[in-house]
Amino acid sequence: MNRLLAVAEIYIDSSIHEGCLVHQDNIKLYSYPNPVTCNVGEWTMLIYALEYALVLGLAPVEIFTDSQLVARQFNAQ
Repeated sequence: MNRLLAVAEIYIDSSIHEGCLVHQDNIKLYSYPNPVTCNVGEWTMLIYALEYALVLGLAPVEIFTDSQLVARQFNAQ
């Protein structure tokens, strides 16, 4: 029997001081102990999003980011 699994959508964004993860009605803010570059912040939020999905048992997952660099690197482009 083929069942369609709902895709969990997680949205991430980051600045040099903090990052944000949004899943459904849950919003999680993360403060970095020291300022980071935008790319480091975006990658940090991607890692947090994957850990979040793993802990909650979310699968499949689709992660949305406004960082072209992170999206391209993650998708090996």
